[in-house]
Amino acid sequence: MLNQPQSEPQILHDLPAEFEVVKPLLRENLIPYIQISEIEVDESHPDYPLSRWHSKIGGDPYFPSHEAYPTSSVNGAPMPLLAQINCADVPPIAGFDFPTKGMLQFYVGGLQFYEAVPNKDFQVVYFPEILEDEELLVTDFSFIDLAETFRRSYDYIFELKFSERRDLFWYLQSSNYLYSHEDVPRDLCEKLDRWITDYYYETQPDGRELDQLGSKLGGYPDIHGTIEEEVVDVAEGRLLLEFSGFQGYDDYLFFYIKDDDLRACDFSNVEFFQCSD
Repeated sequence: MLNQPQSEPQILHDLPAEFEVVKPLLRENLIPYIQISEIEVDESHPDYPLSRWHSKIGGDPYFPSHEAYPTSSVNGAPMPLLAQINCADVPPIAGFDFPTKGMLQFYVGGLQFYEAVPNKDFQVVYFPEILEDEELLVTDFSFIDLAETFRRSYDYIFELKFSERRDLFWYLQSSNYLYSHEDVPRDLCEKLDRWITDYYYETQPDGRELDQLGSKLGGYPDIHGTIEEEVVDVAEGRLLLEFSGFQGYDDYLFFYIKDDDLRACDFSNVEFFQCSD
């Protein structure tokens, strides 16, 4: 498990002197989140490193044989695993009551993610306790017709690693409190807004834009495409999970949950969204 807390983002160290007056306010309002790193693995390799208990995208899930397997709400077919998270791998962060143990899994039906959203063709499954006896687990998943699911196009497996981070989330969070702060002149906010936009454009790798921080647990969603009208403006609760630029394609996947449900480890009312650049 990666657990290397980032005290503050580099942008605060790079702020010009003219914005020094707002730096304490920015620092006080940094938002913690869990960054997800995705490491592609080859399932056919003799040294395939992932067990049934690993956090991962794709592949066969950890699944107790006495439990009812998730099925599509559209055609009743068994759904493939999108991702699973061994909760013990995830470092705790303030204000995000993610489970400290158990297995959290995300299943999606259909051939395309955008088809699954309006049909609510997905399921989030949480196992509070993880069984370590393979005899108690499903080991043969040949009953899933992968050719008739999104795995036909997204047939990859990634190991997931997690690390604590904090950032501004400028468009969706920081600029709001800064503009409303009575001690900060509006013209300074507008100037800072322009500087931050230029800063991210010049410094972010791979052409990423402002507030594109990659896949994450908690925090705020990335800004791209039509996310505000398709996700932010309609979602209830808070961001639970984002896969940003899913597996190198232009699908961005978001799962939202209400705070009370997250505290109760109740994942039965999670919302699922998708948008593209």
